[in-house]
Amino acid sequence: PQAPAPPAPQPPAPTAPAPPEPQPPEPQAPAPAPPAPAPPAEEGEFAFVEETEDFGEFTEDLGDFEVLDEEPPAKRPPPQQ
Repeated sequence: PQAPAPPAPQPPAPTAPAPPEPQPPEPQAPAPAPPAPAPPAEEGEFAFVEETEDFGEFTEDLGDFEVLDEEPPAKRPPPQQ
């Protein structure tokens, strides 16, 4: 009996250059970090430290009030109506 002929060797497929791994598009601006979890009530002091912007605004307002408080109402001229 005639032995079956071995299959013809397949020519190796032309190896195409591996496509570069798709890089995610770089964001225009860095994503803002997620807000830190609110500290427990026991750490109330740290809560004020985190809110520096709001606290700064309050200090400015309080500063104005402090200046007004330094002048007793008795020395203020009566409102002109």
